[in-house]
Amino acid sequence: MGDQIERLLRGLGQEREAAEVWRLSERRLAEGDAGFLVELGLAVASRYGRATWQFRSVLPPLVRLLATAPGADHLEPTCRLVNGVADAGITRYAAALLATHHPADELAAVLLDSGAAQDGPIADLNACLTHELLLAGAAVEKTPWVCGWAGSPHRAAHPLGWLPLSLTTLDKAGTAAAQPHDLPGPGHRALSGPTLARPATGPAVAAETTTASTATAIGAAVLNWVEDSNGRFEARTYLLADDLDIAPGTVVGLLFGLGLECLSGLDDRDRLVLAERSPADIWRRLFTAAATGGAYRSGERGAFGRLAAWRSIAALAGAPPDASPAQVERLVDDCAWYTFDADTDWFDRVAWDLGLVAIRADRRELSVLAATDSD
Repeated sequence: MGDQIERLLRGLGQEREAAEVWRLSERRLAEGDAGFLVELGLAVASRYGRATWQFRSVLPPLVRLLATAPGADHLEPTCRLVNGVADAGITRYAAALLATHHPADELAAVLLDSGAAQDGPIADLNACLTHELLLAGAAVEKTPWVCGWAGSPHRAAHPLGWLPLSLTTLDKAGTAAAQPHDLPGPGHRALSGPTLARPATGPAVAAETTTASTATAIGAAVLNWVEDSNGRFEARTYLLADDLDIAPGTVVGLLFGLGLECLSGLDDRDRLVLAERSPADIWRRLFTAAATGGAYRSGERGAFGRLAAWRSIAALAGAPPDASPAQVERLVDDCAWYTFDADTDWFDRVAWDLGLVAIRADRRELSVLAATDSD
């Protein structure tokens, strides 16, 4: 086995071709040799590292072959590969695949006991898998065998520990409309699609209140568009001088007067397209953006996509950093929500455009998130 893997590794180093590796891996798995895939994946990760095309071309197909193979026999080698590679993207991908291709009771052995799941890649896999199972429909909080990460005191220290172990109203609406786990590659879903156009009216008076931390939190759902693709986003908050008359025409006029970069070049003769939206629709758009990614990345997958969507909508709604999910949801419900779109040079207008407005409950504070990406 070692000589064959060494030959494959040398071949990967000489040419940008992984087809032979994929074919051989499929054949060895069909012959019952899952260990070959594990050894090959660990060797590629060790030889070439995470930033190489060899890693990106070989590791995801190997994980997919193992994680989607029927039966419980392939779960242990899948986890061995994922934990040995210790890459966040691979871990999230594997958890999404395991949760959608295996029943919850079959995955019980993967969720390790709390003593073994304190930190490191094992804890990350357990955390992601717990939330992927939840998104796939498992009643995680009522399942006795979730005695590892989900019931562990170490859960609170993990980023996913903030998320509830049951789906909220926002979660249910978003995940019902967007299933990210088996959507490979870019370009599969356009996020824009406004339905209502109104001419601009006079701008309202507003003072910008954006801070760096608030902008980062608002942009959490589209951060992968920027870090791993060609995207950019604009996130801002404002305090209005007077109570805003919540009507689409008024909001359009207000947007024209805020000095947003994404609307640069528009004037009163142009048409800014606006649509009133429900909180669930806004959350769905954020979840889709985070979970499925931009033009050149497959996104954060379900578990961390859910977390990013919650962070964005919480910040848009003005929730304090220590707010609970229940508190965030109440603030979100009290906001008036809109999507917007405009034909400006800032938006790439390919398939990944997003424009969101939140007018908070006091009708004095307004938040904006705009994002775009291109292949």
